[in-house]
Amino acid sequence: MFDPHATGSNPRYGIREFMENIAAKIIPGVRTNNGINVPASIPGAILPVSFVVYPKAEGGPWTFEGGATSPMMTTELIVAVSPIAQGIERTNRLATLDMADAVLQTLAADTGAALSKLFLKVRCAIIEEAGIAYHAVIAEVTARG
Repeated sequence: MFDPHATGSNPRYGIREFMENIAAKIIPGVRTNNGINVPASIPGAILPVSFVVYPKAEGGPWTFEGGATSPMMTTELIVAVSPIAQGIERTNRLATLDMADAVLQTLAADTGAALSKLFLKVRCAIIEEAGIAYHAVIAEVTARG
């Protein structure tokens, strides 16, 4: 059975700590870091806004020799950049691409969010919050706890 508190040799990297560590990243150009709180709505005054969604974790099997491998944890860091219906589309898309670069560079330079180096997938997408569509950057972040 997976024990979410068994995180290898360093117990400070459980699921909650991993999520909070990713949420605490300071990304250049992000005006509001909402941390682990997914906004119910996104007022224009706080854009670009970042937040992290619930993570998932997978633990390794227990062995006869005792112990288990540290869990593999994944979460998504989302940055809502601009509403679809406002501004000039090309400008919004370029701002989203610039934010993708900033997210990738910030996370690639990470040295302490988990026991292992971070594995990253960064993509630009359209997200919807409170019925409004936004240009966004979504970074899927995976690491061993």
